[in-house]
Amino acid sequence: MCYISPLHSTEFSTLFTGVFMGLGLSGIVPTMHFTIAEGFVKATTVGQMGWFYLMGAMYITGAGLYAARIPERYFPGKCDIWFQSHQIFHVLVVAAAFIHFYGVSNLQEFRYGLEGGCTDDTLL
Repeated sequence: MCYISPLHSTEFSTLFTGVFMGLGLSGIVPTMHFTIAEGFVKATTVGQMGWFYLMGAMYITGAGLYAARIPERYFPGKCDIWFQSHQIFHVLVVAAAFIHFYGVSNLQEFRYGLEGGCTDDTLL
């Protein structure tokens, strides 16, 4: 018999899904603002927003697969040890975190590379 933690009950899985969907969507307002203000091409190249779009998509995809219990819903008994929705969810969340870090690092490197280093004179 398999032990199922109370945290993996339907009640809490809905909460977890909501939290990770919220994480995936948390950057939508500033990202869309920058994209509208500066244009799509500049936002995705200079602003590194393409990485943030990918990060959000990975969070949302992982949470959606976990909530829908895909692939074990379509292959009952075949995904008991490997390729469970929970495992796929964790892989996507960790990959999204690395992508987020990479995008922020690129943006930081670009901003420090601007003429004069720091662009905010109030910090001097």
